[in-house]
Amino acid sequence: MYLTFSYWFTAFSPAITAAAVTRWWVFSIACILGGIALGIFARRRPGPKFLHRPWLQVATLLDVTGAILLVLLFLRYEGVPLFSARCWILFLAVGDLVWIIAIIRRALRIPQQRAAWEADQAKRRFTK
Repeated sequence: MYLTFSYWFTAFSPAITAAAVTRWWVFSIACILGGIALGIFARRRPGPKFLHRPWLQVATLLDVTGAILLVLLFLRYEGVPLFSARCWILFLAVGDLVWIIAIIRRALRIPQQRAAWEADQAKRRFTK
């Protein structure tokens, strides 16, 4: 049922249940609040900016995902034909996966950036 084309791309999805609305609402708000908390944590953490960047990117991912989920919940609840289709959740999940892969690829460069930063700091210390 979940793997069929007609399940994901139906223009008129059936009405959403109250339990599903509650779960969707709680998950969306948790994403937004988690993104805000992670952003505050990352900005207050001492150290160079390249160490903060992955945390800030994850915080942005959570905030954007939570906001889009709330918009999709509203459109699904109102029964807007095109935008209440389940495919938008699938597109959001694929987009989030691509975003997570990009964050991981950037985070893998941190050891090289740290070595360059430490070499620069040592050079500055000895040239003063």
